[in-house]
Amino acid sequence: MKRFVVVLTVWMTGLAGVLGSVFFPVASASAALPAVVPAAVSTPGGFTSVAPFRLLDTRSGLGAPKGAVAPGGTVVLQVAGQGGVPLTGVSAVVLNVTVADPTASGYVTVYGDGTTRPTASNLNYVKDQVVPNLVIAPLGAGGKVDLFNGSPGTADLVADVSGYFLSGVPTASGAFVSLAPSRLLDTRSGLGLATGAGAVAPSGTVALQVAGRGGVPLTGVSAVVLNVTVAEPTSSGFVTVFGDGATRPTASNLNFVKDQVVPNLVVAPVGADGQSTCSTAPLAPHTWSPMSPGTSFPGLRWLPERSGPWRRSGCWIPAPGWGRPRARLPLGGRWCCKSPARAGFRLLVCLRSC
Repeated sequence: MKRFVVVLTVWMTGLAGVLGSVFFPVASASAALPAVVPAAVSTPGGFTSVAPFRLLDTRSGLGAPKGAVAPGGTVVLQVAGQGGVPLTGVSAVVLNVTVADPTASGYVTVYGDGTTRPTASNLNYVKDQVVPNLVIAPLGAGGKVDLFNGSPGTADLVADVSGYFLSGVPTASGAFVSLAPSRLLDTRSGLGLATGAGAVAPSGTVALQVAGRGGVPLTGVSAVVLNVTVAEPTSSGFVTVFGDGATRPTASNLNFVKDQVVPNLVVAPVGADGQSTCSTAPLAPHTWSPMSPGTSFPGLRWLPERSGPWRRSGCWIPAPGWGRPRARLPLGGRWCCKSPARAGFRLLVCLRSC
C-alpha cells in the first residue's frame, strides 16, 4: 500500500479565526441585512476593497531599495497612505505577497513594523520558485509592515494591496479584528494536538481548538483567518478546512504535490465547540471513521491509520458492545456498526478496505 502522510502547520492572523489576525462576531438571528453595501465602510473592523495596487517590487526598487533581500533580511514597507489605504485608522491590510528568483529555499513572514516577529510563515518557497500567497497583515508603527526573508539565500519580494480593515473595537456583527499572528498547530512538534506529534495519516483529520487561543474569544466568533501550511507530503493531495462537527465540503483550501511545502490563507468557520477541522486526502485503505448517527460514509472525522481498536486480519472491533461483521470485507468494502451509548450519544463506526 502506498502510504500518504502530511504535516500541517496553522497560525492565526485574525479574530474570526485561530491563526492570528481577525474574527467575525456571530450576528443575532434577528439582525437585518443592510439594503446597500457602501464602497467604503466606517464601522470598526469593516473591510474596504481597493483596486489592486503594487506597493513593493525589490527588482525595480519600488517601495524599497533596489536589489534582492539579503539572507535573514527584512524589508520595511510603508502601506498607510499608499494605494488607496488611509493614513490613519487602519488595523490591517490585505496583501498579495510574491517571492521571485530565490537562490535557496526559505519562507517569508509579514508582520506589523515595530512588533515582535512571529515564529510563523506566510509564504514558503524553494530555490528558483516564483510563488504568491494572500496575506492579512496588521499594520505597525507609522502604518508599516515588515517582510522577513527566512532563507540562507537572497530573494526578491513583490507586494500588492487590495483592501484594508478599519481599526477600533468592533461593535457590528461580521466585523474583523486583527490579531498578532500566533501558531496554533504544528503536527511536527505536536502543538495543538492531543495525540502528540506526527504526520497526518492518509485521509486523516485534525480537530483544532481555535476559540480561546491566540487572542480569539471563547464565544461569539463565527470564523477565523488561518494561514495553513502543508509540509513533507509523501504524495499529492489537498487539505480542506471546515467547522468541526459540520459535513466536510467537497472543496479544497490547499493543494500540493509530493515533497512540496505550500501555504494558503484560509477563512474557516468555527464549529459549535470552537474548533476547526483540517482533513487530508486521498483516502487510504485500512482507515476507520467515527460519524454522527445517520450521516453517510465517509464520515465527519477521520482518525489516523491503524489507530482504532480493531484488528485488520479479521476486520473486527474488539471493544465490548461494538459487535463484529459476519464476514471479511473485500478491498474497498465497508462495514458500519454503532458504539455503545455514552452520555446520550452514539458513534457510527465504519471500517473500509479491511
